[in-house]
Amino acid sequence: MLEFWLNEYTFVTFDGRVLEIFEVSGPSVKGKRAHVATLGAVTLETDRAGRVSLGVKSIKGMAVHASFVDEQQVRWAQQLVAAITAARGG
Repeated sequence: MLEFWLNEYTFVTFDGRVLEIFEVSGPSVKGKRAHVATLGAVTLETDRAGRVSLGVKSIKGMAVHASFVDEQQVRWAQQLVAAITAARGG
């Protein structure tokens, strides 16, 4: 089970089957859940400024989530991408 903060506003969990993303916005928390079978591309990309972002798309190519990853959390995000890829049989 992976559980960590991507950044100060986004908490992620992955139990090997379901990816959950919780975003804190003011006093509210919004959650998204996606079963690994419904996920398409899950990527880490680095922009010109060196900031890393996590992108999650559905199997239909629609964006499920995108957010920057704090520098100290990049290794956790790498583990997340690897775990989702492995769970999808890749």
